[in-house]
Amino acid sequence: MKRFNSLIFLLILTFNLFGQNFLIKNSDWQKKIRKDYFLAPLFYGVKKTNSQLNAEKNLVDNILSKFGSREVANKQLIVDGWNYLTIGNTDSAIVSFNQAYLLGDTSLEIFYAFGSIVTLIDGEPNFNLVTNFNLERRLNSSWDLIYFFGDFIFLNELKSIHKNQLAMPLLNNVLINPQPPYYVDSLKNVMLKIKLENSEGYFKMGMKNGQWIDYYFDSKKIMRIYNLVDGLESGKITSFHENGNISSVFFKNSEGEIDGEFNIYDYDGQLVRVEYWHKNQFDSRDVKIIREWEEDGKVTREFLNGSFKNFIWKGGKKTVLE
Repeated sequence: MKRFNSLIFLLILTFNLFGQNFLIKNSDWQKKIRKDYFLAPLFYGVKKTNSQLNAEKNLVDNILSKFGSREVANKQLIVDGWNYLTIGNTDSAIVSFNQAYLLGDTSLEIFYAFGSIVTLIDGEPNFNLVTNFNLERRLNSSWDLIYFFGDFIFLNELKSIHKNQLAMPLLNNVLINPQPPYYVDSLKNVMLKIKLENSEGYFKMGMKNGQWIDYYFDSKKIMRIYNLVDGLESGKITSFHENGNISSVFFKNSEGEIDGEFNIYDYDGQLVRVEYWHKNQFDSRDVKIIREWEEDGKVTREFLNGSFKNFIWKGGKKTVLE
């Protein structure tokens, strides 16, 4: 019986030492966590000693003394964390985010950041991030569940850059003298420019931010120029016909809804119609028609000679659909 109890104890000890349920499943990374528990996202799966807890209290005091307030400290630590992750220094990224977490920052940004890191390292998301921290209760219309596991376009580009980068750049060097694909905005956020098959634009802090351009399929002809803020289209959006002339200009509010004046142009770039939108809705009675015109292939339904008829447009002219 003693031998059996010793075996059970050994198995428990072995599990505690080598089988912790960290958010990151990658075995190599788990070895790093056992050497430095600050590399465990959100300290998940870590049992802290009293000496470690006391050291954390001193760390928090030093951080607050350096930045002056929790708000300023959290903001800078999160920016630093994303910057480190973008340039490939994932260890420092986790440490920065964990420090913000120690300061009491439990904003969705923290969980989104760690979700991106886990997916980047493991190649797949860990749903314990959502279930253990009850994040499903905090979802709203502007936060889809997929956000907690990162934008896969961004993460795949990061993997490619980190793999092909022979020398890991120092953050200070990137901030002072950024080189493509890295860019730095006025708030010292490291932005990554990504070129896709039919679009290109910037990612900041793991989400689409800044100017984006969509191209016509298999072409260098610009189809749309627009801006994104935290993944949502916002501000002025300009669309173009394939001949290069403007086809429309309109605006979206901070919620990504069409809001304001919506101008439509013909193939020659001449204004033909003005619509007035409010939060994705518009009243057709408010439309100002300068000249009747629709894009090629557009089908419209009109009342003509006592009955409704369908028309198809081509070259700015319409013909009746039989």
